[in-house]
Amino acid sequence: MSTYDAWEEMRRQKFESELRAEINEKKHKRLETAIERCGLNLALKEKTFDSYVATEDWQKIAKASCQKYAENPERWLLVSGPSGCGKTHLCTAIVKSILDRGIPVWYMLYREEINRLKPIDGVEPDEREAKMWTFKTCQVLYIDDLFKGGASKADIKVMFELIDYRYRTNKTTIVSTELTMRQLVEVDAAIAGRIAEGAKKVLIKHEKDRNYRIEL
Repeated sequence: MSTYDAWEEMRRQKFESELRAEINEKKHKRLETAIERCGLNLALKEKTFDSYVATEDWQKIAKASCQKYAENPERWLLVSGPSGCGKTHLCTAIVKSILDRGIPVWYMLYREEINRLKPIDGVEPDEREAKMWTFKTCQVLYIDDLFKGGASKADIKVMFELIDYRYRTNKTTIVSTELTMRQLVEVDAAIAGRIAEGAKKVLIKHEKDRNYRIEL
């Protein structure tokens, strides 16, 4: 190799190295922005698959099912179970896995967002419509604690509008709830049907002795 060719090779390698560094920096910044926008900053650091301790069989099955979904997060996932069984932990771990691949995720905590999506005093129509449109059209949406604390007719109307849109447009949607499938149907059969149809389901039941068991 001539001196000129050696110099050209060194220049090429330097250029490729700098380009890779620039690409990685941009990816890191996009990830940071996506995490900040998602609204789960601290939780994403703490609630990972590695930090989810699975000692019982139902925990191992639930974790494995959620990890499998995280590998190919298409369509819908429903994680149902009583308070304290680890629903939010597993769903947050899925969100982290999706974000790590550069896919944006929006987070909707039901009991905090529902009033901002209804036409009530104190909420500007433009602000409400913009937020609803974001939740409707985002690539991946995580709805946490759906119908926790109950649901009025107005709440159900809002959630039907959101869930029906994502159902019809086949948007990836993750839903956690303390309600059983039967209870979801009792709240609103149309919403329950759209969530359940074609969704991967992790249903954790609560037994009288306070041990949980899984139903897939």
